[in-house]
Amino acid sequence: MKYIGAGKPVSKEEAEPHLSGYINYWEKHGFGRFAVTHKQRGELIGYCGFRVFNYPELRLFDDTHEIVFPVKKSSWGKGLASEAARACLRYGFEHLKFELIVAITRSENIASQEVLERIGMKCGSHVSYMDLDCVVYEILWGGFQPDDFLYILHDPS
Repeated sequence: MKYIGAGKPVSKEEAEPHLSGYINYWEKHGFGRFAVTHKQRGELIGYCGFRVFNYPELRLFDDTHEIVFPVKKSSWGKGLASEAARACLRYGFEHLKFELIVAITRSENIASQEVLERIGMKCGSHVSYMDLDCVVYEILWGGFQPDDFLYILHDPS
């Protein structure tokens, strides 16, 4: 959460409207964020998925799909964000038929930039957003190499 919002985790009560919003987002757009669980422990460690890139002040990538992949701190440095993000890229290109996927992160968030580069995204531009120095990454369908990265979707019902 260091680079998101106020930079601090939110309480369960504060998180509830976000969860409802994520569910409504799926219903409205046909895509959204997936819960990411640890394979061996079955523990929720974050989420990964897509939203519409919506930063009107930037005038970039209107109606393009943005990948997001926050994971909890105890899961950092283990390759789990990269694994989830790579699987989401594959899902976005192969299943959702996206032509372009982008991401934006603060310039000082080196770990996120490393994940984006590891999954094949390229740094496109540096921008200022809400008085923050940010970096925008992008990848086209034709530039994506799926390799053997697998995604497994579990129906929550």
